[in-house]
Amino acid sequence: MQGNSGPLIKRCALQVEAQGLAKKLDASDGENERNKNMNANTLKAVTQHGEALLRAFPNAIEKNPVALCKKLRRIESAIGRPILDYTNGENGMQIEQLDALCSSAEIRACKLLGMGAPDYIERIGNTLPGLFINRDPRGHALKLDDGWTREFNAKQYAAKLPALHTDMGGYGIIAPDLNQ
Repeated sequence: MQGNSGPLIKRCALQVEAQGLAKKLDASDGENERNKNMNANTLKAVTQHGEALLRAFPNAIEKNPVALCKKLRRIESAIGRPILDYTNGENGMQIEQLDALCSSAEIRACKLLGMGAPDYIERIGNTLPGLFINRDPRGHALKLDDGWTREFNAKQYAAKLPALHTDMGGYGIIAPDLNQ
């Protein structure tokens, strides 16, 4: 009899485990649903922003709107810390170092947005339609000229399309934090 009850005990234990897991899932159903909505909302916001960027910069190297936003966000995040360090006088950040890092970040963003090689960037001077690195650590680093952004966004609104994100001054934000 002992030999036959082994599989039965295992089955009962698995059923009890499964019931306990089901109760946990039921209890956390609301939390899981909120996370799903949050992730879906974030994905939607990132996709819309990426599509707006692709309309603004049709020669962008990265054609996937989500991947484009992620790559630009990495550039934004990478330059944010050195700007903060320089502003606060921390970690020995010197203006020459910051200039080099900002130039590198600007070149990377320009390449990603399809604006050509660095020699094109140097020859033109102002790399994109007002693309610049904002060195104020209180805001976003990768920005677009406010006049250009207003003109582009006006066209987007007229076509009933999502526009680029802007700050309070009307400057276009290339890589906003869209986590919701």
